[in-house]
Amino acid sequence: TMSAALEASIEHIPSIGFSLLDFSMEADFSGAQHYARLLVQQILGKKIDKHLCLNVNIPAIPKELIKGFKVCKQAYAKYDEDFVARKDPHGRKYYWLTGEFVNFDKAKDTDV
Repeated sequence: TMSAALEASIEHIPSIGFSLLDFSMEADFSGAQHYARLLVQQILGKKIDKHLCLNVNIPAIPKELIKGFKVCKQAYAKYDEDFVARKDPHGRKYYWLTGEFVNFDKAKDTDV
């Protein structure tokens, strides 16, 4: 999601990436849908920079419990990536991307 938003921003297309903080197959997107629509409507009514790239993380809670938006800076963080060689059921080799999230930014006002 954010890779596409960042690519758009590089090409001078304002963008927003929305992420629901729930990775389960039963994830309920209704709250995320509601607040994504509200935020997009607010932004469309304003003059925005052509390089705008917003990363919006939405908690996996009922929309009635979401108290609003908080704007914060992006943390200085990265994934230390590693590729692990594996074999599929037919004995063919493939590589699995693994890694560890590393946060270098200990400030309280970030997106981490």
